[in-house]
Amino acid sequence: MKSEKELKEYAQQVGKEIVIRKYINGNSEDTRRQTNKEESKLIASVVYGSLLAINQKADLQSVADAAEYIIRQLLPEVNGYDTIYLPIKEYSF
Repeated sequence: MKSEKELKEYAQQVGKEIVIRKYINGNSEDTRRQTNKEESKLIASVVYGSLLAINQKADLQSVADAAEYIIRQLLPEVNGYDTIYLPIKEYSF
């Protein structure tokens, strides 16, 4: 099990970047950039809560899927897969 401090530090690191998805002529275009303060807080909070759940033996796949869905509700323009889902799945417990 990881400490809450380790999980929070990772979540805050993930919260520093966001991938924005735009559609141009029916094709998606993703742009990675630094987050603003509000985006960073939202992303870090979703990641941190997700990691806490997984750390307590919740199903990783279910939590990652739910986190991706949640962030897309909070930030509709986000590419939730790259911004949230992959960082959660790639975290080493």
